[in-house]
Amino acid sequence: MKKPHDGSDMGTLRERAKRYGIELEPSALEDRILKQGERLVLSSAPGQHCKDGPTHVLETDDLDQVKQWIGVPDGVAEQRCCRPTRAASRGWLLHAKNEVTLARSAKRADPDFVHRLAHEYIYGDSRRVTAYKPLIERFYGRFKIPNWLFQNIVVGPGAVLEFNTSNPVVLLANRIEIAATGRIVSHSSLNVDCVNVQQMT
Repeated sequence: MKKPHDGSDMGTLRERAKRYGIELEPSALEDRILKQGERLVLSSAPGQHCKDGPTHVLETDDLDQVKQWIGVPDGVAEQRCCRPTRAASRGWLLHAKNEVTLARSAKRADPDFVHRLAHEYIYGDSRRVTAYKPLIERFYGRFKIPNWLFQNIVVGPGAVLEFNTSNPVVLLANRIEIAATGRIVSHSSLNVDCVNVQQMT
């Protein structure tokens, strides 16, 4: 069920959208109201079984911009990292630096290794792998992150809001209300940037 919005109470959501380089048009914003037991599938490749494509696709060549959009700040990642794990990771990275240099073509780099580096850069402490930033960017090329933007989202009892995409997702909303038995699920990393989240009683 789509419900157009009149554009009121836009200030805070507008500011959040600007972090992603998005200028909001109040008349274009809608609510998503999922009634009891309803299922809504959102996909970056909408088709017969996927109702809505993304509102925007965030694009950048800069890994630091990706971290800002969907990642974890370095200070937070450093605090939550336990000492034994960090020591083990550091040894692995030091070994890898002897094997893989920044001069190596991304085509010759081990994809598994680059994926782990990218994950550490975005969701961990990027300072531990900062020397590999050019390699990661060269390997992935242009980063594309689907973004869905709604004014209000209501997920009723037993209802499911599903994001069916292999790429990380950004969900921007002013207000999300979700029942105790309602669910928001994603097939990949989901970054929810919301002004207000409430559980329905």
